[in-house]
Amino acid sequence: MKLNIESLIPPKQNNYKGNKIALYFFFLFLLRDLARTIIMVFKFDGGMESITGLPMDEYSLDASLSFTNMYGLFSSHFVIFTVVKIVAVFRYREWIPAIYLVMICYVLMAILILMLNPAPIISGAQLGIFIQLPLLLMLLFFSLLERDTAKWNFGEKNHSL
Repeated sequence: MKLNIESLIPPKQNNYKGNKIALYFFFLFLLRDLARTIIMVFKFDGGMESITGLPMDEYSLDASLSFTNMYGLFSSHFVIFTVVKIVAVFRYREWIPAIYLVMICYVLMAILILMLNPAPIISGAQLGIFIQLPLLLMLLFFSLLERDTAKWNFGEKNHSL
C-alpha cells in the first residue's frame, strides 16, 4: 500500500487571473487576521477584550474565564481559516475569489446574528462588520475580473504573478 500525499497537497495553482487590487487587499485582510490570530492564541483574554472590546473586568473571574473559553472555542475556526488564507496566498492563489465568497458569507451571518441578538455594548468589531460587506463585495467583483479583459486595471501591466 502506498500513500498518495499529492492528493492531500495538489500542485501549486498560483495562476491568479483577477485584478491585482483584490490581491493587495487580500494581503491586508491576511495581515489583520494574522494579528488577530496571534492575539487569540497568545493573549490571556483570548481576544475577548482586546479584539471585541468587551469589558471583562466587570464580570466575576469565573464568568470571565467561561466567556474566554467559549470565545476561544469559537475562535478556533478563525485560526484555521487564517492558515487557509496563508496557504492560498503562497500556493493556491486561484482560491482567492472563493475565499472572498466565504468571507462574505461569514460577514452576512455576523450581520444576521447582530440583528437578531443586538448586544448592549456596541464595539468597533461590530461596526467593522457593516463596513466589510460592501468592501468584500467589491473585492470579490475585482477578483473575478480577468486582467486581460478588465477595464479597471489601475495602470498595471499584463503579466502573471
